[in-house]
Amino acid sequence: MNASVTSLAALADHARRTDARAGLLAAVRAIAPLIEREAEQGEEQGNVTDAVVDAMKKARLYWMLVPAEFGGSGLDICSAVDVLTAVSRADASAGWSLMAIVSGTAIASAYVGPAAFKDMFGGGRLPLVGGMLAPTGKAWEVEGGFEVEGKYSFGSGCRHADWFASGTVIVDETGAGKFRTAGTFLPRERVVVESNWDVMGLRGTGSIDYQVPRQFVARDYTFDVMAPVAQRGGPMFELGILAFAGSGHTAVVLGIAQRAMEEVLKVATVKTRPGYSGPIADNTLFREQFAFQDAALRAAMALIQSTYAEVQRAVAAGEKLSSAQRHSYRQTAIWAHRTVSDIVRFCFNWGGAQSIRNPSALGRCLRDMSVGMQHVLIDPIGLVDAGPAVMKAWQGGTVQGLPR
Repeated sequence: MNASVTSLAALADHARRTDARAGLLAAVRAIAPLIEREAEQGEEQGNVTDAVVDAMKKARLYWMLVPAEFGGSGLDICSAVDVLTAVSRADASAGWSLMAIVSGTAIASAYVGPAAFKDMFGGGRLPLVGGMLAPTGKAWEVEGGFEVEGKYSFGSGCRHADWFASGTVIVDETGAGKFRTAGTFLPRERVVVESNWDVMGLRGTGSIDYQVPRQFVARDYTFDVMAPVAQRGGPMFELGILAFAGSGHTAVVLGIAQRAMEEVLKVATVKTRPGYSGPIADNTLFREQFAFQDAALRAAMALIQSTYAEVQRAVAAGEKLSSAQRHSYRQTAIWAHRTVSDIVRFCFNWGGAQSIRNPSALGRCLRDMSVGMQHVLIDPIGLVDAGPAVMKAWQGGTVQGLPR
């Protein structure tokens, strides 16, 4: 295929993705009032309500990252971040559980073998895939696949999932000590779901525990969690599953911060404080701090977009990602989480009594953000691991985004 034909195909694909992004954002705007109204009930029952799940299904939000050729929207990661952020602005629990299923379903669509793909996605089916891919279960390699078992926590969105993804470490009985992983996909009826989600924030995510009793899983229904090989779907899936985790989690907290900024302005424009003249919004200290937090939020939004635009451009061009680029997924997520956590705290503090009286959108933002900060993805060790690659990039003059 010559270059002109290739460029025309790329332009057509870009136009399609742009239209798909616009359509999904319009759908989110249409259902956002429902998501906001249902947020309190979702917290009370510990799971996103059926009304919200049905609305997101009808809007086809769950399949935004599934390739278009298989019935999904075929968005790139940058576009998916925009959509997930918009949902999370309405309710972080809805955005979080959506993010988990969007990632799980997209990963399944790309990495399972042909027989499993036909079973899960054949005949126009578009499943919901939840679960936990951190390799905490065990797998024993046998003829045709694996014997697997495990207990898993934080299965976000699993209350609505048709399939469960579960990570395992392959038991090495030879004593060679080679660390290998297998992600497995099982239909809902082959796992044991528990009802034990009772936490202070992100209460509506239904991030329950579940068990996989020991059973056989055919190799087609598995993939290497640490080094996945895309069977279909295009260059984006060469980024690996950490790219989906890092971008998805960051999209949720960006949505929380957006909502917090909106909510504190509602308070600041009508409320006063002792010793202040006029509404809080007229106070010079509030104005200075609000402008600073606005810049911080826009910087965090810009960084996640530039990070993923760069790595997606690189893999689309057939380039091999550098170590610094691979580490940028988690590096960006950790920095953005820390930044927007400060923004949410600023909003909560200035909200005063409106922040602490239930129901309170600002109170929920703070609780949701606090729980989001506890995720293992955001542990500072991610920056420790990234440090050597980042320093090497500076030493070699190959830091992305800087003029040279």
